[in-house]
Amino acid sequence: MQVREILSKEVYSAGPSSKLHEVAQLMLRHNIGAVPVCDQNNRLVGIITDRDLAIECCTSQVDVRNAEVREFMTHNPITAHPDWDMKQVCEAMAREQVHRLPVVDNDGKLVGIISLGDLAVCMPHEQAVLDALARISIPCRVPEQTLLKERAGGA
Repeated sequence: MQVREILSKEVYSAGPSSKLHEVAQLMLRHNIGAVPVCDQNNRLVGIITDRDLAIECCTSQVDVRNAEVREFMTHNPITAHPDWDMKQVCEAMAREQVHRLPVVDNDGKLVGIISLGDLAVCMPHEQAVLDALARISIPCRVPEQTLLKERAGGA
């Protein structure tokens, strides 16, 4: 099975100069957790997630009502290609510890998105999906606040 067979083609995207509150409203309205960021030619330049909004934006000193997506998006995110098989997708998600991959064509244009949820629904008993979920779930990033406390000798 290839990515093109199960990817979500109805993708809501934003531009780098879109306001954060507009993207948050888009996520709320469509019950989505990530918004690909595309240039005027529909080429993928980034992605912004609900986690970016909840953690990065809310803990920054920026005026969230006027901040632009470009300030908090992940630039040049890992992507999938429509011709990939499911094992390639699972491995990329596991390696990068991400739940969603934008799918781009050979020109870097956004053609869809695939999520771990899509894989679980289409292939619920596939070991590669289960392995990806396990690897994504292993904590590997330590929040900066925790590092600062540890360096200062606190608990």
